[in-house]
Amino acid sequence: MKLLNGIQQVGFGCEKLYETWQWYIDNFGVNIRILEDDTVAERMLPYTGGVPQKRHACIAMNLQGGSGCEIWQYSDRKPVKCAFIPQPGDLGIFAAKFRSNNVEKFHAELSAKYDKVSPMFKDPDGKPTFTVIDPWDNMLQIVEDNYIFLNMGRNNGGVCGASIGVTDIEKSLKLYSDIIGFDKVIYDRIGTFEDLGEGKERFRRVLLTT
Repeated sequence: MKLLNGIQQVGFGCEKLYETWQWYIDNFGVNIRILEDDTVAERMLPYTGGVPQKRHACIAMNLQGGSGCEIWQYSDRKPVKCAFIPQPGDLGIFAAKFRSNNVEKFHAELSAKYDKVSPMFKDPDGKPTFTVIDPWDNMLQIVEDNYIFLNMGRNNGGVCGASIGVTDIEKSLKLYSDIIGFDKVIYDRIGTFEDLGEGKERFRRVLLTT
């Protein structure tokens, strides 16, 4: 029996919570507030050096399905933006993946109102995909996923995954497949990939699901 089933939410740090959340509502339909809290995150102390940090955070979802967006900002100090823009191959989360039941229509919808939308590409599995850079330089990848929890007439749902840069995929697979339970391999490819940018660097990409 698997004890872990998937991703609960992906976090987006910001300077102005409501401004950021509104952008994600307008463009990705995450308008269902699951919770909102403006207190010290006591359970995060192991990750904040044991120093209490007050933050204002919300978790919001898209009713068409998918995981949540956790949008949060520090309450007592000014958040500091990353000093560089992450690139493919950097360690850690490179992109949050959002599901779309009609990638082509969603691409046209976003392109008509926002200028940081890539052209359409094919992912290593041959499915349509594109990327969006949000106003705070976060990379978002839109991928094909036909699951719909409640049809709200939108061309997209919520979060459905993340791209994570690692130093050793074989070691990482032992964690994500053997321990966490993402043991179904959708693709395992080595090469250059135009959907990651200019496509000049060679990578090994493995897509896992449960």
